[in-house]
Amino acid sequence: MPFTRQLPVHSPLSLRALWSGVCAAAGQDRGVSGRLRARLSAEFGASRVILTDSGTSALAVAMRIAVSARPTSRRILLPAYACPDLLTAIEAAEAEPVLYDIDPATLGPDLDDLRRQLQDGAAAVVAAHLYGVPVDIPAVRAVMQPTGALLIEDAAQGVGGLLDGRPLGAHGDLAILSFGRGKGRTGGEGGACLVRDATLDVVATSVAHRLSAAASGHGAVLRSTVQWLLARPSAYGIVAVLAGGRLGRTQYHAPSRESLMSTTAAAIVEANWLASDAESRYRRMRAAVFVARVTADKVWHVPMSRAGNRAEAGYLRVPVFGTVSVPPAMPALGVLPAYPRTLGAYPESVASQGAARSCPGAEALTKRLVTVPVHSRVTARASARLLARFLEPA
Repeated sequence: MPFTRQLPVHSPLSLRALWSGVCAAAGQDRGVSGRLRARLSAEFGASRVILTDSGTSALAVAMRIAVSARPTSRRILLPAYACPDLLTAIEAAEAEPVLYDIDPATLGPDLDDLRRQLQDGAAAVVAAHLYGVPVDIPAVRAVMQPTGALLIEDAAQGVGGLLDGRPLGAHGDLAILSFGRGKGRTGGEGGACLVRDATLDVVATSVAHRLSAAASGHGAVLRSTVQWLLARPSAYGIVAVLAGGRLGRTQYHAPSRESLMSTTAAAIVEANWLASDAESRYRRMRAAVFVARVTADKVWHVPMSRAGNRAEAGYLRVPVFGTVSVPPAMPALGVLPAYPRTLGAYPESVASQGAARSCPGAEALTKRLVTVPVHSRVTARASARLLARFLEPA
């Protein structure tokens, strides 16, 4: 079909989950938010769980907690290569951004640069598991330890990933999850701030009390229904053509006031939980085959966690870095360039204006990295075409 286009990311969503959301919107399941908090607390070892309207709001909440708990500094260190929503969150939290560089070989922090940026102190460091590749959290903590800064673990892209046998999101002092449409586990919207250091609970309670009330949840039902309808290459392709290249474009969004998660979104997340776990296992299996094939001739490099065998990537998407040439972008097959700019290069963001600095690793990633879908909606034929393109002589 001429309009067929592969989804870059697939977040499982069933009709049963949609019906659960409809019932919650009608007030028939008032206990679902409590059940979701209990599930997240048990799985991620959190002393407190704050459910928010988005992952960006969850990150802003985590940053507010950090600067309230560490009042001697409002500096928060961010990876220079990441989603611009990090800028949105730090503006909302009214904190001071400082960028550290990224190692293209691991997608984790350049530890020497992180150490340098910490010399002037910080309230917190944000470590993001990009595309589901685990950051070596113990190594980051070792660098941070003399400073007293808090570690905010950004696990928005971490569904299905493990570090030291525990899920990504179970390692920071604070951690954030996202349940947006492109995060592997969805409620149509929503996020969670996980407080894993119980000494922060009092501050976290104060910050949570400032959140706006949850929306009605009808928007979550509508967004989830549209997502379910578009979860097919034919339907997604038609919308992509009509959108004229704007669909899925990475862009900065100005901050808005954070609010609590609707019971509708919580119900959809809950109903999708097991399907999301199954999808994660499928991605890891398919990624293992793809990575082994495309990296065999050393032309392409797939970043691997610095933690080695202690880590297992969830591979929301497989990142491929060109060591000889730039990997091919194949929009029809869901292979797309990743973040087009470093966080310091967004002129429309107030935060970026104070954070701009040269970060060679991050800059290389903006030019030489693409991401490849390995989810269950990618057919065997499409997988064969993907491999053929990457195995062509560079």
